[in-house]
Amino acid sequence: MEFFKSLWPNTSTNIVTIPQHVEGEYEDDLDLKVRALAYLFKRLGIEDLPPFINDENGMFNLTGPIDCANEKLDAIYNKSEFERLLKSDEHRILVDWFKNRFRSLCILSGEPFSEFEHDLGRNFRFVVLASDSSEKVYIDTLANSDIYMEHSVDMKLKESILRDVLQRQLELRPSVRSSFNKNDRANIILQYVRKLSEAVQIERIYRASLMSKLKTLKASKLGDLKEVVEEPTVDHTDDNSENQGICLFPSSALRSSRSRSPVRRNSCESKPLVKPLSPVKLNPDLSWSSSSPLASPVKSIGSPNTTQTSMRSRSSSPIKSLKKKQSMTLLKMDRSLNDSSFSLEQDATSKIDTALLKSQAEQAVLVRVERELKLVRVL
Repeated sequence: MEFFKSLWPNTSTNIVTIPQHVEGEYEDDLDLKVRALAYLFKRLGIEDLPPFINDENGMFNLTGPIDCANEKLDAIYNKSEFERLLKSDEHRILVDWFKNRFRSLCILSGEPFSEFEHDLGRNFRFVVLASDSSEKVYIDTLANSDIYMEHSVDMKLKESILRDVLQRQLELRPSVRSSFNKNDRANIILQYVRKLSEAVQIERIYRASLMSKLKTLKASKLGDLKEVVEEPTVDHTDDNSENQGICLFPSSALRSSRSRSPVRRNSCESKPLVKPLSPVKLNPDLSWSSSSPLASPVKSIGSPNTTQTSMRSRSSSPIKSLKKKQSMTLLKMDRSLNDSSFSLEQDATSKIDTALLKSQAEQAVLVRVERELKLVRVL
């Protein structure tokens, strides 16, 4: 609140000069303009404005974060007229228009008499550009200003727009004048902001369209790769075929129908072997402490070393020894994608008519601005 108190006019009379927010030869006093812009910057929350401030009904609301306790200051610095100035331009529907139109108004035609703070906030500052400056100074000052700094516009594009704007203003300037006046200066700045806002919006639409096309072509390309690397199915209906593939994990039906070797078949069909009874079972009266030599086979049968040797000598089943391997389809798919990923986006971009996309983006912005101009004239 101390900031707003400092903006109250210091005068011993009851006369208060109210800014009209007019540019050109009839612009406001520079000291008054600086105070008004400093107040309105805080009052309207210019620094925190979203890229688009119109709601779903197309209404533009610039109500700032400050409550109605500042009604007198709103009247002193003509807040309503300043809002009308920002809203009355057909470029208001373009991205970040209000922020950057405000930045353009902070470009002063000269140095104020009173001391003032040049920096209003983050990337908002007062800049001086005299009306009778050379074309080079116009280009250097405006191109290096904070106007549309949110969008990383190429410096060559800025300079190209400025040269075009300056050339058109030179054609309008009477031949008797050797330099620009304040009206010329105001129009140059306004046309520069308008042209730059259109260029930024066109680039945004173009990039969005290009990304959409790239996603579509990329999805189509990946679909083609999947079809190319897909493995043909093997027909296992003919069991006698010599070219039949090996089934690593046969089903229970295949395992049951598998033919057995003659040795196993004869052993199964022959009379089962009867294991001889151990000496302990033949003679229950024998104890483990007996020194009879018949006790030694019993101990050897139950010894751990003999058991491990017996288990180690058994051959494991071929089915259990086989390990599942990664699908060859996945391996081929990964290899194909890795080989083509570096050129996928480049190939897709080459198939897109970028000139057509750029032209469509320009046409879309032009139509939208012209439509908004009709609405502004009604207001």
